[in-house]
Amino acid sequence: MLITELGRLLADEHSNLPAAVLDRARRPGRSMGPLARVLEDFFTDHQLALATDHPEQLAAGRRRRRVDRVPAPLRPAVAGFCEKMLHARERARRAGTRARSDSGQSKLPVGGHLPPH
Repeated sequence: MLITELGRLLADEHSNLPAAVLDRARRPGRSMGPLARVLEDFFTDHQLALATDHPEQLAAGRRRRRVDRVPAPLRPAVAGFCEKMLHARERARRAGTRARSDSGQSKLPVGGHLPPH
């Protein structure tokens, strides 16, 4: 099945450069699909293409869904906090350290329920 699908991609009128083939092999949605995963591994192992940002896209979707579950009046503040956490994590990654935790809680409340004070 994967070989047949790859054959169709290589025979169409589009570019057969590794990055272009990988992009066309990706399925829309949360899973990039088995062919795209295999091609990404092969192309990146042989330095023919850069790895996709699929895990980052999935994480961004999870963050967006969590923020959307927060009550509307609090949503801008929670989105801002989430963005600040991402910046701190990226800054810590670049510096080779760990981001500071938020008083022991590293995730946004699930289900839009805020803990009592």
